Amino acid sequence: MSNIKISTKILPNGFSVVVDGKSYETGYPQKVWQNFPQVLKEQLAESAAYFFTVHLSFLKKGTINYSFPPPLANNLFFQGLFYSVPELTLTNPEEGYKTSLLLKMFFKSDYQVTFSGIPKGFSVSTIGNNLKTAVIPFSLGKDSLLTYGLCRELGFDIHNFFLVEPSCIFENINKDRLIKDFSEEFKTKVTIFPISLGKLRQNTAAKWGWDMLLMQYTLLLMPYVHWIKPAYFLWSNEQSTNEIVMDKEGYPINITYEQSIGWTQKMNNLLRIFSSPALLGSLLEPLHEIVILYILHKRYPQIGKYQLSCLNEHRKSRKQRWCCSCFECARVYLFLTVIGLDPADVGFNENMLDKQDVKLFNILSEDWPGDKRVVEDSSYGERFLAFYLAYRRGVKGKMIDIFKLKFLPRTQKLVKKLYAKYFRIYPSKTIPQELLEKITPIYQSELGKLKEELTPYL
Repeated sequence: MSNIKISTKILPNGFSVVVDGKSYETGYPQKVWQNFPQVLKEQLAESAAYFFTVHLSFLKKGTINYSFPPPLANNLFFQGLFYSVPELTLTNPEEGYKTSLLLKMFFKSDYQVTFSGIPKGFSVSTIGNNLKTAVIPFSLGKDSLLTYGLCRELGFDIHNFFLVEPSCIFENINKDRLIKDFSEEFKTKVTIFPISLGKLRQNTAAKWGWDMLLMQYTLLLMPYVHWIKPAYFLWSNEQSTNEIVMDKEGYPINITYEQSIGWTQKMNNLLRIFSSPALLGSLLEPLHEIVILYILHKRYPQIGKYQLSCLNEHRKSRKQRWCCSCFECARVYLFLTVIGLDPADVGFNENMLDKQDVKLFNILSEDWPGDKRVVEDSSYGERFLAFYLAYRRGVKGKMIDIFKLKFLPRTQKLVKKLYAKYFRIYPSKTIPQELLEKITPIYQSELGKLKEELTPYL
């Protein structure tokens, strides 16, 4: 295959990335773009070109020729991608990927990338920040909704951004409706930001180009960060994103590496490159998923009713909010029953625990994972504990019956350890102290209520 030529162009209201003659434009409100320094416009365009196209070197023969010098964020992005690629061995086991071969492919691909020229020096004064102002990438998932609820309770000036992937057709339609209702009820604006560069992502089994979304999105919001001058840039990464498991070759892998504490800390460097002192972190870092769902739906029920965590990829998503045919729907449905919430209150119109497809609850379609440490040290644990608590609460369904038959005795032996792991508040590394002091009492209060509610079922 011939070499791929990639260039950028600064436009009056944004920039374009040109890939072999085809242009992909990213636009901003004129006042936002004019406020953004010229030298940073060039860094933004060139960084975006690299971030959204480097994956093309994985499968295509030939060289990617960038018409500009290596962007300052080049090495940072490359490191994150390096640790994210091996996730495929665990998320796509049917494809037979091996970490050693993936890393070899990734290593070789860097030799198929060339830049033009030497990076230029530039100086831009660090922007100030507006106290109690936060930018929130807003997806209507439980995590971003709880982040919004917490910031709202703390009296923040909140700027929500919903980033629109062009290939997520059903998700965009369903969330557009919810966002309109949400914005009207809470008198808050949610900025809709189209990701035109998302058209460069691939739909192969490996889905090259879908890694490092958080860093790509953070990069594209930099002009807004300069305009808003927030004190905080809040992603909504929970404690479970730090789970590490060993693959068959002995490599440690975090299947959500980009959402881990370590990477969240490093991603602050992207803001520094673009002269922002905003602190990038996650208010949900100390909590696991069931606790997050409980706080969202019990403390902020009016916000929680807008939750939509389904990927909306199934054809049923054309007609219903939750497809009830994917792993995400299955897990959320189960967890909602654990906290005593009727899933219908969040829009479910099918009983996920009474469906025929056991593969939706993938832990039930597998054998016991062998060494009990695999259960204790991975996301398996929270799901086994959820099934146990749902069973003890008297929840009915075919999936509960399968759990009871196959896994109940072995889960019972681990209940105390699993309960101690998932129903606690963990130390934080990315929450600023001034915010930690305010949200910790909220977490302590709500977790206390949840434990009191669940104690009879342990």
